[in-house]
Amino acid sequence: MPNSVNPQKPVKLQINTGGAWRDVIRFNAADDHVCGEVLEAGATIGRIGEAQLRVFAVALGDVLMTWSPKTKEWKESQ
Repeated sequence: MPNSVNPQKPVKLQINTGGAWRDVIRFNAADDHVCGEVLEAGATIGRIGEAQLRVFAVALGDVLMTWSPKTKEWKESQ
C-alpha cells in the first residue's frame, strides 16, 4: 500500500525491436536506486540490440521516457 514513507510509482520498461512494444520489467520509479539501475540496463540492451525503449506509467497509461539508438540517451516525454 503506497504511503509517504514508501511511495509507489508503478511503471514498466518496454522494448521495440521492429514492430510492437513488449514489456521487459515492471518496477517502482519512485525508488531512485532501482530506477537508475533499470534505465542503465535498458540503455545497454537498447545500444547492443539497436532497439527503442520506453518507460510507461501503468496507472496513467502514458509514456514518461524514451530511449533511441540514434540519440543513445534517455529523454523525458513532452
